[in-house]
Amino acid sequence: MVYPDGVDGQWNDGRPGALYNDAAFIRGIVDALSEILAINLDRVYATGYSMGGMMSLRLACLLPDYFAGAASIASTMPQYIVQDCDGTTPRPVILLVGTDDHVIPWTGIRNAYMDAMSSATYWSEHNGCQFIGPLDALPDEDAGDGTRVIRQNFTNCEENASVSFYGIFGGGHTVPGSEFPGGFAAGVTSNDISAAEEIWAFFTRVNAGE
Repeated sequence: MVYPDGVDGQWNDGRPGALYNDAAFIRGIVDALSEILAINLDRVYATGYSMGGMMSLRLACLLPDYFAGAASIASTMPQYIVQDCDGTTPRPVILLVGTDDHVIPWTGIRNAYMDAMSSATYWSEHNGCQFIGPLDALPDEDAGDGTRVIRQNFTNCEENASVSFYGIFGGGHTVPGSEFPGGFAAGVTSNDISAAEEIWAFFTRVNAGE
């Protein structure tokens, strides 16, 4: 696991006016580590939360030769990186979004962020997915947290680049299954799933060609 740190806790995720080339920075990290560590360069994934989630999606678009897929937690697809992504190599993507996220809203922000479902649709179309799975309600593992989780998978995609979407109903700007320190402003953390476990399972399936 590698945890890059953007300048002042921010990433240049493609938004207008950003000053730093963070894609080049992260590419340099992968290059440097691959020289001193035994890394399977076909299985390097970008994973992030909030702005980091947007950065992960951008890396999948800009650096498909470096990243085999991306996971985004508590963020939707930014409108301002669509131009970076259109026509690029398909890469597997998993999205986890809370309906009660008041930082990056489920409903999106006009001219800034797509809504949650449109984000999943964008990636399924980008990856040429031929099959749209049903919306599955996952087990309510923690009835006391006030959340429920639905999942939708998009499969039969080009380059085996499937897409998995998780909607956390009642979930806030948090990481499901974590001891999230965000407090009241961040909202509720769902314990019905573990984001880490779902992301790991998703990329494991992709690696197996499922």
